[in-house]
Amino acid sequence: MAQNRYVKDIAQALVEQSKAVGVVAQVVADIIDTCSALLEDKATLSTLKEVSIPLDGRREALREGLKGTIHEYAMNSFLLLQQHGALGELESFRSTVVELAEKSADHREVSVISAVELDDKQLEKLAKTLKEKFGGTQRLHTKIDQSVLGGVKVKIGDWSFDGTLKTKIIRLKQALYV
Repeated sequence: MAQNRYVKDIAQALVEQSKAVGVVAQVVADIIDTCSALLEDKATLSTLKEVSIPLDGRREALREGLKGTIHEYAMNSFLLLQQHGALGELESFRSTVVELAEKSADHREVSVISAVELDDKQLEKLAKTLKEKFGGTQRLHTKIDQSVLGGVKVKIGDWSFDGTLKTKIIRLKQALYV
């Protein structure tokens, strides 16, 4: 399905306004999390899109359901999507927001894989290091995978760093058998 013409415009305005007031990381996180939750809850999403229910009622339901849980910019974006009949394009909206935030607001979604849960101090140190290397804002998505044995694997877009014990052992084996 072709992207609704409003999806990119709403995403662009959201990222620009968020950048202007310094809340890009929070708004992008709210968009990602809310889109994911709505896409998982098909019944609620269907109700919010149901054209037989007056728009005012659907808008109020969306507003009440999200009130106090997301930034007002994110809330207004979802209300605009609903108004323009574009709630069916949440995946496209989410990816457009992330893409625009990366390009124009210097924001990055970061995947971090470790063998054990990282504590707050470790996450802060990692975030500081990434900020020094890449600038801008980051949101860390952590995942535990005991098969890495130790260390961390970090991925930002096309850039990745693999400092896991598993990879070091594989490299050692390769060096020994060459």
